Amino acid sequence: MPGAMENAGADLYEDSLLALDDKASTAQKRNFGMVVAHELAHQWFGDMVSPAWWDDIWLNESFANWMGFRIGNEWRPDLNIGAGALEEGFAAMGTDALLAGRPIHQPIARNSQIDAAFDTITYGKGGHVVSMIAAFMGDTKFRDGVRGYMAKHKYGNASTADFFGAMADAAGDPRILPAMQSFTDQQGVPLVTFAPAGQGKWTVTQSRYVRLGTKAPAQTWGIPLCLRQGDARLCQLLVDQSATIAVPGSGVLMPNAGGTGYYRFELPAAQWDSLIAQGSTLPGGEALAAIDSLEASFMAGRATPAQMVAAARSFAANPDSYASDGATSQLESFDDRGLLTPAAHDGLRRLVSEVRGPQLAKLGFDPRAGAHATDDPDQQQRRVALVAEMAGTAEDAALNARLAKAADGLLAGDAGALDPAFYNSAFKAWLCRVAWKAPRC
Repeated sequence: MPGAMENAGADLYEDSLLALDDKASTAQKRNFGMVVAHELAHQWFGDMVSPAWWDDIWLNESFANWMGFRIGNEWRPDLNIGAGALEEGFAAMGTDALLAGRPIHQPIARNSQIDAAFDTITYGKGGHVVSMIAAFMGDTKFRDGVRGYMAKHKYGNASTADFFGAMADAAGDPRILPAMQSFTDQQGVPLVTFAPAGQGKWTVTQSRYVRLGTKAPAQTWGIPLCLRQGDARLCQLLVDQSATIAVPGSGVLMPNAGGTGYYRFELPAAQWDSLIAQGSTLPGGEALAAIDSLEASFMAGRATPAQMVAAARSFAANPDSYASDGATSQLESFDDRGLLTPAAHDGLRRLVSEVRGPQLAKLGFDPRAGAHATDDPDQQQRRVALVAEMAGTAEDAALNARLAKAADGLLAGDAGALDPAFYNSAFKAWLCRVAWKAPRC
């Protein structure tokens, strides 16, 4: 069977999720921790309390997804499993921002509609929305809300409104119910635009995010907005189209504190430049949020190419492997789609070489199996990504030759010649240099 299934009292998993040892890659270990916790969470969300109908199935999967990353991270903080939840959420925004699509919570009248409820919107967006309300309420109140929901509907059925109603009761704020329904019952990604409004104050305006040349219907949400400026954090529910917010603290404004908010933000150019300059020191979740919003700003025709390049250099130095991996992802996606001219392609190749080359040299690289097994797990994953970028985007000839040679050794019967973590990069290099005789791929 593929994946895993949360049968009551008997979770089942495919072999590749469970059959691994201490030398397994960081990606495999992350997957193990997240999926096992995800399926165990279903013993409560799905098995103890089941959805009233298929249109509420998102709550089973979204909560389990949030719990899988959260508990996986508690199990092994060194694997940085938790950041994967935010990466999934921001990735889902790419789909959710299109005019064509679906809301998380939608009517299901036919059997043929059920499979569509198990997609990136349910897992990625839904999990991020759960993360957003949990961070906004705080662990204690969110926990109390979940316990109240479970106790009230134990061994029975419940709806999305029942769950959000329990959250509103625990928080003592009835606005939470319609606010969260605004995220589940309508498609789209909120955009929160910031404009200076005097000393320590910002005017914030919400709208639906669209790319350049696209028009979307006017929408509003009840946005659990959490901001950070220096060490000061402020959370406020934005229910109107516009509001003025006084943010305590000083320093660079981070409009999505912790990265848990399911929204994109827009800043004046000077504030963007200041935030970009902080890219290497932002917490991982905030770095992912900043990268996503900057890329979205560029695709909407606002951020400049120079800011994108500056962000690639700055965020690439972030110690969080997810944030560092995302630093050049948008520029590389343009290249993958054939959108760059030959000169721009060469410029990207040089940029990646300048940024990633010294990082890989500092980490060191040996393709043999288990050569880096004693390294910090996040560092191991960072190396895998660096090798992929240097061999792929930067087209490093010496590295590709070394990878192809390691693949040759493995194919010749030396099981220790190549670590499984580098299979993708090594066999691509092997195909290019050995099978296709190509100077580059």
